[in-house]
Amino acid sequence: MSNHQSRRFLLAVSIMLCLNVSGQNDKDLGSWNGFGLKFELSEKLDVYAESRIRAYAFYDKFYYFEYTMRLSYSLSRMISVAAGTGRHQTYSSEGNFMKPLESGEMRIYEEITEKHSFSRFYFDNRIRIDQRFTTDGYMNRYRFKPGCSIPLNHATITPGTIFLSFWDEIFIVAEKPHLDLNRFYAGANYKFENLTIQSGWANQVSNDDLEKTRKNFFLIAFLVDIDLKKKQ
Repeated sequence: MSNHQSRRFLLAVSIMLCLNVSGQNDKDLGSWNGFGLKFELSEKLDVYAESRIRAYAFYDKFYYFEYTMRLSYSLSRMISVAAGTGRHQTYSSEGNFMKPLESGEMRIYEEITEKHSFSRFYFDNRIRIDQRFTTDGYMNRYRFKPGCSIPLNHATITPGTIFLSFWDEIFIVAEKPHLDLNRFYAGANYKFENLTIQSGWANQVSNDDLEKTRKNFFLIAFLVDIDLKKKQ
């Protein structure tokens, strides 16, 4: 990557960080865990199932969980499309899944992902549209998620690679304020043969009519890749 391209990337990361520094800050570090299974059915088709759980404090005051599934199809080496559905539950942040339920949601979504690389910088950009059936009624939401991964000890992300990754996801809704959420992640990851471990810092900025709040999480996720093509 040229010096000019490197400066552009660092500038983009700086802007994403700046989006997350304003607003009321909750000082307790929360925890965010995920587990995903990817089944590669063919060269172009795969199924992905995932569950996530979040806690308001560090592995205490669990308040959110979700389970989702999606079907993805690769149109080309750089472009893929997907559709999925999932269940999302949010409880009070005062205890561990303390009732009453604050919000329950059944979601359907469609997305398109574009991937490309410059030298050791691997970019992964996604646009998603959510159709949300919630306890407060039906809502649409638009999500934009640019991301980048940088392998450290290999030129590409192959088994045995330590790599950094960054992404920022912006959530847009029709109602005011239109910027519903902003999430930023920065972390270090390790790829095994069929398993990738992600660990790092996630920051979430939430907007409502009265104030903006910011929450930090320690994130760790396990992603398992099962290649069914080999069995066929």
